[in-house]
Formats: sequence, structure tokens, C-alpha cells
Amino acid sequence: MKDDKLLDRIRKLLAMAGDAGSPNEAAIAMRRARSLMDKHQIEEMDLKQETSDLGVAKVVYFEQWTGRLALQIARLNDCIADISTGSAGLPIVRFKGYLVDAVTSQEMFPYLTAVAMRGAEAFKGKKQKESFFVGFSAGIREQVDLILAERQSQVLGDGRALVIVKGDIVRAEFGDQQYGKSRRASYDSATYASGVAAGKTASLNRQCTGAAQGRLR
Repeated sequence: MKDDKLLDRIRKLLAMAGDAGSPNEAAIAMRRARSLMDKHQIEEMDLKQETSDLGVAKVVYFEQWTGRLALQIARLNDCIADISTGSAGLPIVRFKGYLVDAVTSQEMFPYLTAVAMRGAEAFKGKKQKESFFVGFSAGIREQVDLILAERQSQVLGDGRALVIVKGDIVRAEFGDQQYGKSRRASYDSATYASGVAAGKTASLNRQCTGAAQGRLR
């Protein structure tokens, strides 16, 4: 197949990420693998043969707004977010997809959560903070919508976008994205708008800072 060398390079990078002697080396290998997967035109059949590169990474979440944030992080990284209660009774998100994408999602989650929490420090009261958090997630969603629209312009030889092909493979392995029912609540409009603005300007170019932890299969 014409992409054998490319796929072999991606496999080696993923292996390096798993076996690296330091978190920094693992992060570099993961970023390079992700870059190759995004930038190169890969045939669907080639990708389907790489199901061994699919995996799951988990992270604990603590409030409904962070579950919303997890869904947008998953969309950004071509993953599915499985939000449930773990064996220890803790609410967890399992990011499912290509392992490099799942780990990237795992690393982005605490980073963006921390950004939102720092922004919320300017507001007092539970309702204001919650309004900011929900707005922040909405702002992240707007950013992700724009990024995905741009990615879909990267079509393959068969006229399909790489992001769509990857999505087909991830869904075939893990199933469709499931959405829970959002509880209705009234939000402070001004604080919500501040959250949206913060989410729209938050950096989504977060680089991995450590090796994959909490992987599940």
C-alpha cells in the first residue's frame, strides 16, 4: 500500500510514546504522531488496519459543566466521550479513539478546566460561577465548530474528509457518541457572556505534558 511508510512511522511514534523514558519524550512522540495523522492523506482501508492504535484514556470529572467541556474536547480530538460512574464511585470520562487522540484529550481536560476555574475567580456566588462555566463550555464549542469545519476541507482521494473517515472508524469500534439530558437552569446572562468570551479565546493548542496515564481497554 502506498502509505505503508507513513503508517509504520505513526506506529513507531505511538510505541515510543508508550515506552519513553520521560514524560517530555512521550509528549513529543504523541504530538508528532498526531501531526502525521492530521496532515497526511491516508486511505480508509489503511486506517482500518490500524485498529491496534485505538485506545481509551480516562479522567475524573466533578461537575456537569466539566462533562460538557469533555464532550467538546472529544469532538476536537476525533474521540467519543463516555461519561459514567467508575468502579470507585467517582464520575469519570473515558475518551475513546485513536490512542494518541484519547491521550491528548486526557491532557487537555485538566488544563481547560483550570483555565475556566481561574476565570471564574472574578465572580462571587454559586449562580454566577455556574453561569460562567456553562458559558465557557459554549465558547469552547464555538471554537471547536470552526476548527472542525476547517479540517473537513482536508479531503482524501475518494472525496471524503480525513476527520470523517477517522470518525467512522472510531464509531465502528466504540459506538456512537451518547448525550445525557442537560438539566434546565437559569443563568446570569452577563456572566454567561463573559464565560463564552473566555472559552472562545482559550488556547486549544495545549501540548501533552506527560505520558499516558489511566489507559483502559
